[in-house]
Amino acid sequence: MPFTSTTEQLTRECRWLELLLRRQVLRLRALRAQCPEEFRGLCIADGEVDLLLADSDDPSTAEEAVLLARESAGVAEEIQRHAPASPELPLQQLRGRFELSALELRVFVIALAPELDLRFQRLYAYAQNDVTRKAPTVDLALKLLCSRREEQWEARTMFSPQAPLFRHALLQLSPDEHGREPLLARSLSVPRSVADFVLEQYSLDRQLNESCAVIEPRRKIAQLDLPDMLKTQMQMALPSLRNGGSVVLSGRQGSGKYFAAEAMCGELGRKLLVCELSRLATEEAGVAPLLRRECRLLNAGLYLKAGKPPAPEAEKLYASLFRDLEKQPFPLFIGTEEDAPATVRCEGGTRFQFEFRIPELGVRRSLWKRELNGSGSFPHVEAELNDLAGKFRFTPGQIKEVAQEARNLALLRGDSHVVSPGDIYQAAGIRCNDGLRYLAHKVELIFTWDDLVGPPRVLQQLKEVANSVRLRHVVHADWRFDTKTGKNAGISVLFSGASGTGKTMAASVLARELQLELYKIDLSTVVSKYVGETEKNLSRIFDEADYSSAILFFDEADALFGKRSEVKDAHDRYANLEVAFLLQKIEQFSGLAVLGTNISRNIDAAFVRRMQHIVEFPFPDADYRERIWRGMFPHEAPLGVDVDFSFLARQFELSGGNIRNVVIAAAFLAAEQNQPISMNHLVHATGREYQKMGKLPSKADFGDHFSVLSAITDGSRV
Repeated sequence: MPFTSTTEQLTRECRWLELLLRRQVLRLRALRAQCPEEFRGLCIADGEVDLLLADSDDPSTAEEAVLLARESAGVAEEIQRHAPASPELPLQQLRGRFELSALELRVFVIALAPELDLRFQRLYAYAQNDVTRKAPTVDLALKLLCSRREEQWEARTMFSPQAPLFRHALLQLSPDEHGREPLLARSLSVPRSVADFVLEQYSLDRQLNESCAVIEPRRKIAQLDLPDMLKTQMQMALPSLRNGGSVVLSGRQGSGKYFAAEAMCGELGRKLLVCELSRLATEEAGVAPLLRRECRLLNAGLYLKAGKPPAPEAEKLYASLFRDLEKQPFPLFIGTEEDAPATVRCEGGTRFQFEFRIPELGVRRSLWKRELNGSGSFPHVEAELNDLAGKFRFTPGQIKEVAQEARNLALLRGDSHVVSPGDIYQAAGIRCNDGLRYLAHKVELIFTWDDLVGPPRVLQQLKEVANSVRLRHVVHADWRFDTKTGKNAGISVLFSGASGTGKTMAASVLARELQLELYKIDLSTVVSKYVGETEKNLSRIFDEADYSSAILFFDEADALFGKRSEVKDAHDRYANLEVAFLLQKIEQFSGLAVLGTNISRNIDAAFVRRMQHIVEFPFPDADYRERIWRGMFPHEAPLGVDVDFSFLARQFELSGGNIRNVVIAAAFLAAEQNQPISMNHLVHATGREYQKMGKLPSKADFGDHFSVLSAITDGSRV
């Protein structure tokens, strides 16, 4: 007959232990009776020594001790008869999952007793003749279980670090700070989570509470937002994972790695222990045994969220942890953002690797439709789906996050029922800010097509660039050009022209037109004098931009993308390595990268070949300069009637950037005098700009306004 419940089994275990303790108490009382009460603890009586040396029970208690031994043996036999028929009870599961012998299970019960009934603390203190020892020592456990000294010596192996009880962290020994305390004198205790398991009150070890969580899987593999081929492969891997093995799941955050691990564990009939590796205190001793123990106790698979590559000092710890856990009889899932991280290349055993790529455009379109239109809150979704799917190469998790953020923005806007396209693009922009804001400068998108002044061919080329991004879904997905050009379908553009001719403004207009974030790369945060650091910084920038679908703008690009030179020393070799690395990153980048340079011939030919568009920004002639001058003044700015835009454009050969500087400087001069912006202010500011450019103002350029320039040299006001 099986035990009907955990309570029944634990009650019988406690009865067995009480009988053993009664016999031990009889022995102690016989010894203590040899010493008067007033001297007990201060001296050792002759009779007590005689009994200790006799190594046998006192004759006066021998008969009762035999009876207790028989009764305890009978209870133990009763437990042995009923326990195998109750494999579902926690104590039996503990024995089976950790392969404990019958004697090891008895030791465990002795250590567990104070967690079941506090009476045992006082009994243990009495049995050990020490009120401070409320937990059983190794010596007491051996004396309770083994009648002869030789048996006790043989049983000491149960308390070695390699024995199952301690290798699996089912028992703990009291600390031996100085390393001089005998093993027999050290106390035994059961970790709280193990005791809770036996009592069917499941909990995690306190060392894992901050970094781990237990999940009851609810998903099935067939329900995942993954390609059919990948789901089929995951199904085929399941039989090999029933008794252990590892699965490396690589892909961006939000690509479905965690859901895949959850679904596979669910199919295997297991729970899932999710562990945030970056928050795991791997420097503390015993983390791996705790993870092993909890997974076995809970019949769970283990999902280690490795994320990005660890710091060098943590790599060895992680590698050791992976190797240890992979050999356990439960499936190990490692979620990483790397393709093949070195730290998880474990040797031996069953091992699978699944790569979670960015969903195809058609799948992204379906995901957007499901997340945005499922509740009927996005009425014009059909008109925007292709645009969203084409512009944003988001993972399923990212799409879900952006959709939820868009609903929150609609709520703040005062309309909780209708999500507008603007809400979605703003939410996507917030998503872009997560990583790139620490690596590059976000450009405010204040310019429109009306602000761009240049030849029609330049404007036409810029619109072609915008169309290349906007219509990628048609060319690469619908017309299947991705089978010829690759899946990334990134777009690289080269803007060349003199400083101030509008390259940054054009990049800003493109970003605003496409409703994407624009990030300008600050070379000071990228270039490093240390070998390899520049490449690391660039790699992070490209990865984050690819992750968030942002536009990258490299101003003064020839500093990074310059021509490779003949190798004459180590500096040349490393400089060429940087260029070669950038070539790879540009080719792998799936978004829009804009390179700006003053001199296009300084750019390496290999980069030029990879450019889908090259836009030349000419220096503006007089007509375009006049349009720039006029366009620089907002409607709110007070403008004097004497301002001669035609004269300014005709006489001064300035770029758009120089004209902007002149207008701003003139505005401050006028504001200081509380006057409208006049011709004198503009002439004065132009003279200052000439000085900055290293030019000498002349009467030929300034004509009748040359006299105004005296203020520059003599310090008088305009």
